[in-house]
Amino acid sequence: MTTAISFQNVTKDYATSKGIVRALRGLDLEIPQGVIYGLLGPNGAGKTTALEIAVGLREATGGLARTMGLDPVRENAEVRNRISIQPQNATGFDLLTGEELLDIWSALYPNPRPAEELIRLLDMSGYIDRQLRRLSGGQRQRVNLALALIGGVNVTVLDEPSTGLDPMARADLWDALRHLKQEGMTIILSTHDMEEAEVLCDHLAIIDAGAVVAEGSPSELIADAERRHQGPDRFRGLTDVFFQAAGRSFHQQNK
Repeated sequence: MTTAISFQNVTKDYATSKGIVRALRGLDLEIPQGVIYGLLGPNGAGKTTALEIAVGLREATGGLARTMGLDPVRENAEVRNRISIQPQNATGFDLLTGEELLDIWSALYPNPRPAEELIRLLDMSGYIDRQLRRLSGGQRQRVNLALALIGGVNVTVLDEPSTGLDPMARADLWDALRHLKQEGMTIILSTHDMEEAEVLCDHLAIIDAGAVVAEGSPSELIADAERRHQGPDRFRGLTDVFFQAAGRSFHQQNK
């Protein structure tokens, strides 16, 4: 299986008034093509920094980062034609309709997906002609997702894509993402939703303190954590995987 995104010993330092802050500490990660890959980790763990490096928004301080075999900084124009990132909120466009915004976004890519296809896939036909300011949070979230997908790219990065969706809409979203995976798209999902990570993702990496502290399929990670589970409390599946991995990283960092 070929690789969509590769990080080899990647570091990222930020200069602050209090000195150098290291956001990534030798991150090693390989994300294969054609999967739904989940990234878990506490806030400030380095997930966003890693994804920004992958799409060329930031440059690594050290190590080697590649996206579809390309240098995301030096070959940024080509990388941006192959990878997209879901906007958190399309601010400044409140007076535009969802349809108008999709038309604007599609013009940024050489081979965009037909907007009608995404409107159907994400079940947006009932409101896509409304101004963004008149949409609910869940409806606006679907428009943001469509913006990430309209480029016809190989890889898309989604940050908390099911936020604001009711259970039925969330299930529909998951079905749509599975459909896109079957088409060959690589989907990288940053989420705090343990059910979403377990049900939707083929593979997971838990990042804490700027490094990968656990990775594997959801079933592999759960089985390993259950074997190591101690104490009277009920084992909570992927939630305990998360706390075991992050806790181990914290203790290692503070030895």
